[in-house]
Amino acid sequence: MSCSEYSEQLIWKNQVVISLNCRFILITTWFFQMSCSEYSVKDSFEEVIRLNENGGVYSKAYLKDGRFEGPYYEFDESGKVKILITYSEGKIVGPIIEYFDNGKIETISLREEGTEEGIVYNFFPTGTIQSLYETKGNLPDGFEYFYFSNGKLEHSGYNKGGVKIGTWTFYDSSGIVKSEVNH
Repeated sequence: MSCSEYSEQLIWKNQVVISLNCRFILITTWFFQMSCSEYSVKDSFEEVIRLNENGGVYSKAYLKDGRFEGPYYEFDESGKVKILITYSEGKIVGPIIEYFDNGKIETISLREEGTEEGIVYNFFPTGTIQSLYETKGNLPDGFEYFYFSNGKLEHSGYNKGGVKIGTWTFYDSSGIVKSEVNH
């Protein structure tokens, strides 16, 4: 990240707030790339860093006009990213990504204004897909697929407003159908 100047640094109740007056900020992550050079010189961003009890960085975010803008990170005790959320004008605009301790992705979910909307992907610590399902309003709503750690389908079905409907199919770990249940 490159910035024109640091305007101040504040430490208050174990929280560090660093205010930046920037002409350009380039932030790059695995899922998100943003160039702030399109903003006028009048625009300013603040980088907000919260510390954990041990003095390490707990979270890092950017504010514009008092609202989240760009990536928001939460870190574990060792400094590895645990959560990445992307904001624009204070609203979540991309996936929320949660990470395992080994650095692999644990969950990718789309949320809008605090609710899960879209598809949620969960992974095993090895990086293999564990489940994917559609949600609306924090409830399963749409297809649902769960997998064994070997990658074979465990079960599949359909939800409506958090209620299982239709035929659900269950498989053994080799992929052979064990049973079908109608809801």
